[in-house]
Amino acid sequence: MVPGPDAHILRISRLQVSVAAVTTLVIGLLVLAGWLLPLPILRSGLPGIPETKPNTALALILSATALWASRSEQAGFESFLRAVGLACGITVALLGVLTLAQDLFSWNIGIDVLIQSDIARSVDLQLPGRMSQASAVDFIILGAALTLLYLRPRAANWTIQLLAALTFFSSLMALIGYAYDVRQLYRPMALPTAIATLALSLGVLAARPERAFMKVITAQAPGGTMLRRLLPLVILLPIVLGWVRLAGQRAGFYGFEFGLALLVIFNTLILTTVLWWTARPINLYHAELQQTEERYRSTLENMMEGCQIIGFNWRYLYLNDVAVRHGHGDKTRMLGRTMMEVYPGIDATPMFTELRRCMEKRVHHRMENEFAYSDGSKGWFSLSIEPVPEGIFILSTDITKEKELQEELRKHREHLEELVEERTAQLEAANKELEAFSYSVSHDLRAPLRHIVGFSEMLQKHASDSLDERGRHHLNTIADSAKEMGVLIDELLVFSRMGRTEMRTAVVDVGYLVKEIIERESTRPEVRQRTIDWTIDPLPHVRADPTMLRLVFQNLIGNAIKFTRRRDKAVVHIGTSSETTRTVFFVRDNGAGFDMQYAQKLFGVFQRLHRTEDFEGTGVGLANVRRIVSRHGGKTWAEGEVDKGATFYFSLPKLTEGRT
Repeated sequence: MVPGPDAHILRISRLQVSVAAVTTLVIGLLVLAGWLLPLPILRSGLPGIPETKPNTALALILSATALWASRSEQAGFESFLRAVGLACGITVALLGVLTLAQDLFSWNIGIDVLIQSDIARSVDLQLPGRMSQASAVDFIILGAALTLLYLRPRAANWTIQLLAALTFFSSLMALIGYAYDVRQLYRPMALPTAIATLALSLGVLAARPERAFMKVITAQAPGGTMLRRLLPLVILLPIVLGWVRLAGQRAGFYGFEFGLALLVIFNTLILTTVLWWTARPINLYHAELQQTEERYRSTLENMMEGCQIIGFNWRYLYLNDVAVRHGHGDKTRMLGRTMMEVYPGIDATPMFTELRRCMEKRVHHRMENEFAYSDGSKGWFSLSIEPVPEGIFILSTDITKEKELQEELRKHREHLEELVEERTAQLEAANKELEAFSYSVSHDLRAPLRHIVGFSEMLQKHASDSLDERGRHHLNTIADSAKEMGVLIDELLVFSRMGRTEMRTAVVDVGYLVKEIIERESTRPEVRQRTIDWTIDPLPHVRADPTMLRLVFQNLIGNAIKFTRRRDKAVVHIGTSSETTRTVFFVRDNGAGFDMQYAQKLFGVFQRLHRTEDFEGTGVGLANVRRIVSRHGGKTWAEGEVDKGATFYFSLPKLTEGRT
């Protein structure tokens, strides 16, 4: 598609219309002034040659008005100017028609004296006020062209410009007659009329620079550039050289034959120079075009994706090496052939349906396509299909490896799901075994313990008098050990249930919960006799299982009370700190503390850092704390120093606004 004129050429065209209209208007007004004053030189331009008639001057003024109105874009005046221009164009054509009618049919309808009735005294002519037939014909043609400018039918552009071209060459012929002093050429038309109609014809041609054959001249392409360079020279150069040759011949410098030969030589020399001068920028433009094309071609050739251009007839117009590799083809065999010839049956694939849709509806589409090769193998490609002036452009990316990885991942996922199901079944079996074990512990182990405790107490009652101090000590040890074993069994059952009990979460007021636990612990006889300084910070609400959270604080507060037993004044601090996504609670005491190198053992089952003789316990409480906090999505840790106290921390997810 040939590019139209750019903004610069359009501005020049508008200027040309304005200059033509003003030039014609000035000539028409000068001629009228020449008749009214009277000044013969204004009517003829040169002494001794035909004068421009008043009606001709009127036609020139009307033509200039119509041409000027065609380029006006003043807001609010379009309809008015259109009406004025159309009326002026019709009037100009009508003046020419009536003038010819008077000559052809010998009518006298009075239009020869429209402006001035006493013209006969000014010139010695039979019909002094009548314009020439040549001028009348030109005004008929110009009036028709100007009228069509306002009617604007699509097919009229060629007609308008052809009519303007006829007027141009008619006026040019008269001007050549004046330049060469050939009376037969200029006598039908006065010099001012020839100049004005020539300007008018150029203005009409410039009024539609983007239409008809003017589009070729104004195009932003090498052809348009060449025409704009050559046309003025092609028109003016032969006229100038012809005048020089004729002037030399009339002056007697050479004869007819020599003058003709000289004209041919100069025409050939000058036109060759002009062609050479015009060919240079075209060659530069062509070189730049080749460089640009090579740059784009190099870009396409070096892309990681495949690039194809398919013509409207489904023939391959371009393929880069990646596209050829994607298709397992041969570039020399593919270029110029249709897709159906290269890949028989491709027109029956879903991909081709989308290609046809893009080709016909000019819409973009993206898709993934599995391509089957003739050898039975397959490949996956991501395709981007774009409409382009030549047809369609296909950008392809090989995603075969990604698809294979996805398939592998799918298989692994299925295998993982099978493993999860298998492990879930094993876990369910283990839970059932654990439940059976818990039942055995709670029933089968308790009975022997009860027997040991019961019979040791009976033996102590019935035989304590016959036993010495050592024997009674042994009986007390047996009874205490059995009771301790019962406590251990109870705590083991609680620990096992913590991992299986269904959580029932709710919003818990931690401050109220801690206060309730401290009040209950303070009623114990061994605690009432002690001095404990409690520091309780404001504690936030959290979402947790209330029963499990109570067990966490019971264990931590109970440990703080137990390990501060040997202090005259026990200090226990319960507080919190807030982080971005979690709330951290801590229980700090000034008790026995522990060695930090053994901190990781604190939360293990049966792990104790102090002797039973010093501090009682089974080593299960902190293990329960860790299990409960872990089930809530939190963490547990501790800090301490021997004989300087300890701090136990645990975190829970922060209660966000709007959650209940």
